Amino acid sequence: MKILQGNALRIGLCFLLFFGVYGVQVAAANTGLVAVPEKITDKIISQQRIVQDFEQVSIYGKATVYYMASRDNEFRLEIETASHLLKHVESNVDSGELTIKIKHNSEKKEDIIIYIHAPTLSKITLNGDVFLKTQEGRLRADNFEIKSAGNSLVSMELDVDDFQAHIIGSSNFTLQGRAKEQAITVEGDGVFKGDKLLGDVAEINIYGNGNCNVNVSDSLDVSIKGMGVVSYLGSPTVERDIVGFGLVNAL
Repeated sequence: MKILQGNALRIGLCFLLFFGVYGVQVAAANTGLVAVPEKITDKIISQQRIVQDFEQVSIYGKATVYYMASRDNEFRLEIETASHLLKHVESNVDSGELTIKIKHNSEKKEDIIIYIHAPTLSKITLNGDVFLKTQEGRLRADNFEIKSAGNSLVSMELDVDDFQAHIIGSSNFTLQGRAKEQAITVEGDGVFKGDKLLGDVAEINIYGNGNCNVNVSDSLDVSIKGMGVVSYLGSPTVERDIVGFGLVNAL
């Protein structure tokens, strides 16, 4: 008899425990008090890095980059990002070239913002997914070259004599200002928008399905291998060499 009473007591306690926990869960769900993991937020910080003099820049990874034309011949690097990402941004200067490597696969280019301060630059190389923009003035130089391999977006204002652009992949360039002599190469399906970049002469080479717009006054030399399209403003003499279904159009 005592054994039966003990078993009944244990069964009763189990029922009470089960329905008690279930009731708490239901009540919490009905009142919106379901426990959720605490979200950890990271502070956005800005770090200044003093660097040696440089005239070329190479960027690897994903980031938003602003070129700032310094008026006091200052060379400086400023990085704005979450504190836990700062250690993933490496920078060094060697033989006049500033190399920036972002060793973190951020979801957005805006997660890491970089400000490059320099009086002028002669070359920029982009590798990856970069948004590059001139801010607070044009980039002024005798000779300037920009090359992109990947899927970058470039928006720059220039004042240069000799300009070279090389797009490999799907990058999109939008340029304005002045570039007296222009040499543009597009490999892949990249886009070069230079209808607001005034020049005298341009040489364009397209391999693939690229698209290129220019604005030149004297001469335009076009070579297309594939289905690329070149459109131009101005009244230049035009030479064309097309293999495939490429087009050359006056705007």
